[in-house]
Amino acid sequence: MQDAFTAGVIPGGLTDISQIKILICYIIGELERPISHEGLLEALSGKGYSNYFEAAGALSELEEAGHIELYDGRYLLSESGRGIASLLASDVALTVRERVLDYAKLICRRELALQSCKVELTQLENGWRFHGAVSDRGGEFFALEAVLPSVEAAREARDNFLDRAEEIILANLNFLTGEKQDN
Repeated sequence: MQDAFTAGVIPGGLTDISQIKILICYIIGELERPISHEGLLEALSGKGYSNYFEAAGALSELEEAGHIELYDGRYLLSESGRGIASLLASDVALTVRERVLDYAKLICRRELALQSCKVELTQLENGWRFHGAVSDRGGEFFALEAVLPSVEAAREARDNFLDRAEEIILANLNFLTGEKQDN
């Protein structure tokens, strides 16, 4: 058992390199769509569940061993990686698995949204201008603009727009057309 660097790791986070590798296989296997290298590193280390450098090293080792594959900039799990995830996932605390998986799902939604969503934040004299738009092949089909009082509020609007673009579009269109939403 090899101990990982613990810098930036929260209490209860992973300090064993083999557990980090197991978690990586588990996360990739549970996601509905492939995740980017940067997204996976953020999911593993962004909230302190592993050390960034240890997570990067574990990714590299798993890739070299053929347990994961980087295809078109996103990770896929090989058969051997699936075996690792199914046999050993319980070696990683359930709360850690759930929290990292939830964060990875959020990151995947953001990555997908970034393909069709565009957000611009512009500083003004009296606050920050938020412009969020959703495009498809025919061009921009939905846009929302607001002036917000602070950079924090503008960043929160950006994150919410990227995380919940579909909800925001439906709510606005239903409101504008007078249609009632199903709750």
